[in-house]
Amino acid sequence: MINNDLLSLIKQMSVQTDYDEAWLMGLEIQSLEASSDTIDAFRQVLIAGSMPARRAAAFWLADDAEHAPVDLLLQMATDADKEIRFHAAYCLSYSRHDRVVPTLVELALHDEDDEVRQTAVQSLYDAAYLNRVPDHEILKHLTAVYKQDVCAKVREEVVISLANFLKSSVLLEAIQLLEEALSDLDAAVRDQAAISLSVLRDEIWHIEDDDPVLLMKEL
Repeated sequence: MINNDLLSLIKQMSVQTDYDEAWLMGLEIQSLEASSDTIDAFRQVLIAGSMPARRAAAFWLADDAEHAPVDLLLQMATDADKEIRFHAAYCLSYSRHDRVVPTLVELALHDEDDEVRQTAVQSLYDAAYLNRVPDHEILKHLTAVYKQDVCAKVREEVVISLANFLKSSVLLEAIQLLEEALSDLDAAVRDQAAISLSVLRDEIWHIEDDDPVLLMKEL
């Protein structure tokens, strides 16, 4: 049960109109109680607090992302405020739940904010690994994001993520997408594609050197 001192801090934080003041109260809450109580405190602020207070609460939940409850994160992912969705997208990379990956895909493909989409892409591979989603499914979603997103930073995040497919059954498909990204309109995307491509091609060379049969099949 939340004690009276913590309840008082929750009330004070919830009415703050200045983000920095709300953040400092969140810091006090974070250092005052056990993890379960602080999570409940920030949940209450997210439900009933001012916008600066809600954003500060989302920040402090993200500071302890591995312990943030998935039900709360899934709610945050549909919040009207982009900063709260941003923190949710970050935290979901640590969460096990069958709705985590679909939620990140939805954010990556359809969120109106560039930073939210970028963060969702950044979290997608780790969340998929944690939730045992097949690589071909994740590559399908990353490909869709790359081909439709007009924001270079989001596309760059996709090509960074593709380097994770080093030991994957869809390695060749990931390489194909990176080769396409070498012609991206944005220089930073092209540069990162070359870096990720060098990682994956190095693995291909080792496979070919070690397995002449595979090399013949590739030829």
